[in-house]
Amino acid sequence: MPREKQQHLKQRKDGRYCAVYKGKQFMSYDEKEALAMRKAYKDAMEGGDYIESPTTVFEYAYDWLPVHKASVATNTYNSYKNYLNKLVSKIGSIPMKDVTPSDIKDVYNLFLGQSASTIRKARMLYVDMWDCAIEDRVVKFNPCRAKGAQPHDGTSGTHRALSKEEDDLILNCPADLRLAVLLMRYAGLRRGEAMAFNIDDNVDFERDIISVRTAIHFEGNKGIESDPKTEAGKREIPLLDILEKELKDQHGMICPMKQVETMTSSSWRSMWNHYKMQLEAHINGCSQRRWFHKTKEWIQDHPEEWKEYQRRYRKDPNDAEAYRLREWKKVTIRPHDLRHSYCTMLRDAGVDIKLAILWMGHADEKMILRIYDHPPEDRVKRTVKNLNRKVFHMQNDMQSKISKRVHVDK
Repeated sequence: MPREKQQHLKQRKDGRYCAVYKGKQFMSYDEKEALAMRKAYKDAMEGGDYIESPTTVFEYAYDWLPVHKASVATNTYNSYKNYLNKLVSKIGSIPMKDVTPSDIKDVYNLFLGQSASTIRKARMLYVDMWDCAIEDRVVKFNPCRAKGAQPHDGTSGTHRALSKEEDDLILNCPADLRLAVLLMRYAGLRRGEAMAFNIDDNVDFERDIISVRTAIHFEGNKGIESDPKTEAGKREIPLLDILEKELKDQHGMICPMKQVETMTSSSWRSMWNHYKMQLEAHINGCSQRRWFHKTKEWIQDHPEEWKEYQRRYRKDPNDAEAYRLREWKKVTIRPHDLRHSYCTMLRDAGVDIKLAILWMGHADEKMILRIYDHPPEDRVKRTVKNLNRKVFHMQNDMQSKISKRVHVDK
């Protein structure tokens, strides 16, 4: 009898071995255990020991979510419920064993126009649920893993680096959240890290260091202070001169709350919307949008309101046409755009990728390379200019060597 060939698995970076069978992964820190897990699953699949269960998608999902996802954060659990609600709205009445890849593909049509990240998370949840159904002997096949059930790509990430005009605006506008915004922009803090930031506790002016130790995350609307998003989130960041100048004579929390002890999700949204209103008032020279962009027809129909407008802003009625043609400039800056801009700035300044990972609080370079490092046009132009200069010097060196060789031969 021929001897069975011994299998060896490649070890992952985290030390675990991963065995794969029909797209399902079995991981263990012991190689033999990972292989044994895969073999047990394969034998069960091929053995046909399954219950022909009439359990519908709705019935299984209703029982499965509280059991298998009970330990996740509240916001994550609620997002899982939303994904399953979409699934149930399409195929909730179909028995689990009768669901086809085309049925799953149809579910993804409910995600049209949504981000690639959202679609990826929904797919992972559906795959996980059907894998559990296989282990529960409810189904034999996971339709979510089939090629015909692959979802569409979804929209790409929308985070962006700030323009020079936007950078000037956040620096020069004396808005309420200015310090928090500058910390996110010039230290790369996450929103939750900025909300928990205390100047007296987190800034060492002698060492020029910013320490990130805590962050606020939301359970529903309630803000809870805890460790940063990841273990790598606890970090020390260099205090840039621009921040030292702004923070030197300041004390306490940079996002103080007047009525509650901890920031809530709704209070943060209110503060951020008010901050954007302050920026818009600054760049438009008008504190209220309702007084802005008035037409001649409106002036004729509302003479008394126009006089009040004149009194407030001292505009000449004869200049109404010029004012009418102006457009209200909107501010579209989001909190994560500031962190995105910080990482782009690090790369443009030639900061080593390992330092960028450390200061950004990531475990590895994947997030930075995939999400943050969008090369701006000026960096591309600068790189092309450097390449042309390099080629020019290479050609000059070559011509110089040829000239020397000809001179020696003569």
